[in-house]
This record gives sequence, structure tokens and C-alpha cells, in this order.
Amino acid sequence: MIRQLDIITREKEADIVILDMPLLDTRAKRGDDLTGKFISNLVIQIFLYVAHMERSMNHQRTMDGLAAARVRGVQFGRRPLEKPESYAEIRRQWESGKLSERKAACLLVISRPTFHKWVHE
Repeated sequence: MIRQLDIITREKEADIVILDMPLLDTRAKRGDDLTGKFISNLVIQIFLYVAHMERSMNHQRTMDGLAAARVRGVQFGRRPLEKPESYAEIRRQWESGKLSERKAACLLVISRPTFHKWVHE
């Protein structure tokens, strides 16, 4: 983000205007270019600081909410699939080499990674 703002203010020489803060209007500083650049850089740094703080607070609130949910016993993630009754037989066929992992998963109507996980539990 800082690179994008740098391109906008320095390379394209665009001005920063905050309508409800006339002090930060860089258009009025055309005569004194150094002051305009200083204000532009100051505004960019303030925006970056506010964005960083908001992101940090949002992350902290999320972590606090997750911790509170864990204390209440909330289970996160997808519920584990129950193994079908035919799992043991199909696994034996897979172990003996009669079925591929893909075919075994297809017969159980599950994904291949799920079958792989069940086999290696």
C-alpha cells in the first residue's frame, strides 16, 4: 500500500485532499512544494498507522472470540465422516492390492484424501 501511495503522490504528482480536514489539503501548498510533500508523507503515514492498528485490533478481537468459543466447548471445523460398514472389507482389498486407493474411495463414496487419511489413522 505504501508503494501505491508513493506512486500516486510522487510519480503522478497527485494531491491528497481530505474534505473534512482542510489542514491536510495538499492542493493549497503548491507554492511551497516541500511543505506539500511533508504533509503528503505525514498523511500517508497516519493512514498506514490507522490501518495497521485496525488490522491488529480486528485480529485480536477474532482471537478473543475464538478463545471464548473454545471455553464454551464449541467444535470448529467439519464434523468427521463416519466410516461405512463396508470400509473394513474395502480396506482389506486395497491392502492386498486388488483395489487402487482411488477405486476404494469411489466404492466408499468418499474422496481419495479421506480414504488415505482413514487408512493412515
